[in-house]
Amino acid sequence: ITTPTLLIQAEDDPFVFRHSVPEPGELSATTTLELHPNGGHVGFVEGTPRRPRYYLERRIPQWLGA
Repeated sequence: ITTPTLLIQAEDDPFVFRHSVPEPGELSATTTLELHPNGGHVGFVEGTPRRPRYYLERRIPQWLGA
């Protein structure tokens, strides 16, 4: 990968297992891996059912602006 890329993965994802995620040393210099202990498979939802907040909606624009 030569284009700057952000990989965001949760260790508790029930579909993408930790052993299938590359180690940081296996990634290109343009790839950033953020491995979070929690987040599940769909979107890192925070907050309450009535007032959900989505981590990815904040994190991706932050990274793009970096």
